[in-house]
Amino acid sequence: NAANELGLEQGKVAIVGFDSGSAQIEAIKNGDMLGAVTQDPKSIGKITVQNALALINGEEVEEFTDTGSFWYDAENIDSEEIQAMIYE
Repeated sequence: NAANELGLEQGKVAIVGFDSGSAQIEAIKNGDMLGAVTQDPKSIGKITVQNALALINGEEVEEFTDTGSFWYDAENIDSEEIQAMIYE
């Protein structure tokens, strides 16, 4: 498991991650990882299109846009909301 690979004693360090994928999902489900933060791909797409249209129309857009993120762990990983945000 991840703790052993890092030379850490199991249960002494909480391992958390960023993004999603089969490795993160498996580690969370089997208890090696506490959880992770994943991006919001729906908002990324929506805001990108909105900003592109605004620029095409000569409007200004914010230099930085927070597209959102979600915390997921063993308790909510199977929820509909989180399933829409993660990928394998």
